[in-house]
Amino acid sequence: QLKFTIDQKSNVYVIYSTAATSLPAWLNDGTWTTVSGTFTTTDSGTAGRNIYRKLFPAGTVSLGGNLATPAGPSGYSNYVVIVGP
Repeated sequence: QLKFTIDQKSNVYVIYSTAATSLPAWLNDGTWTTVSGTFTTTDSGTAGRNIYRKLFPAGTVSLGGNLATPAGPSGYSNYVVIVGP
């Protein structure tokens, strides 16, 4: 689980492996928007990643675990978080 505080309303982007056979419930709860395109890295052997966005009010943001139920295998890579306006 990941928790952090933001001091203003912000978009939180979660970049999650396309290798996952299913998403964790917290990322598949109907409140996240799928962003067009994929995120890639130069790490060999890693899959592309889908981008999800959600607008959060100022305060504490709490995201679930990488393999939280019912997430399927995600290529053993952690998700990436980007916070922006």
